[in-house]
Amino acid sequence: MSFTPVAIPLAVLFGFLVGVVVNLIADYLPAQRHYHLARTSPFASRSAVPRKPTFFPRRADSENNEHLWPVPLWSGVIAALADAHIYEPHQRTRHIVIEIGMALAFGWIVWTFAETPSWPFLLFYAAVLILIAIIDVEYRWVFSEIVVLAGLVALFEAAYSPRVRLDEAISGGVHGLLVMLALYLLGIVFARLIALFTGRRVGRTVLGFGDVYIGALGGLILGWNGLWFALFIMILTGAVASLGFMSIKIIKTGRYRVFSAIPYGPYIVIGIAAMLYIPQIVDLVLRRVMNWPF
Repeated sequence: MSFTPVAIPLAVLFGFLVGVVVNLIADYLPAQRHYHLARTSPFASRSAVPRKPTFFPRRADSENNEHLWPVPLWSGVIAALADAHIYEPHQRTRHIVIEIGMALAFGWIVWTFAETPSWPFLLFYAAVLILIAIIDVEYRWVFSEIVVLAGLVALFEAAYSPRVRLDEAISGGVHGLLVMLALYLLGIVFARLIALFTGRRVGRTVLGFGDVYIGALGGLILGWNGLWFALFIMILTGAVASLGFMSIKIIKTGRYRVFSAIPYGPYIVIGIAAMLYIPQIVDLVLRRVMNWPF
């Protein structure tokens, strides 16, 4: 694809539309899981089972019949401009931010990688990584169907695109899975030791098993070499965020609950995204400034 001025506005518009879809998926999948868990739980009464969710937003009329909202109002930005109260307040803010952010991100990706054969895959990965991060932050869940679909796309790209060789992608996926699985198991051991020596039960481990899936996906997308940089960035950003979270808690409440869990998936996503979209900067900082050995 050769760069043309009209490509950027089209990419921005396409990114905006993809942002709308990403938000709808981020609303639907967790709601669907909540519904399934409540419906199949032997301890939940029928009154506790929520209404079966629908993918597209609906509204009830005066007779309590549901109808789809007009298609333009599926967008958080357009709904806000029209003063239509379709989404919950936290969802409304997220819808607006993601739609605008995806529009800008798609425009930047097409502008930056227009001469790269893998630019369509880079757009796809941007949407998937944002979707994974949203659901993990809001619900602490990682949906395997999202990761599996993205992994298959990554293998397809590796087979037919020169960005990452297929053997490197497979090796990266295996190592990403094993490294994150080892960290996950170490988190369980850590929690057991804390419970043993302090008598205090740690409800959540350092990593959830969904983080193992994200690590494997990162390896498939980046290959063996890029994976290590991504994991380093994950650890660094996760540590900084944890310190920031702890500081904010202390400032607001004057105390901090030790071993409070934070979603780690977004920091894995940051590491993957950094290696995928700004590898030159990562290489400059890690390899040349910090003398990273790989």
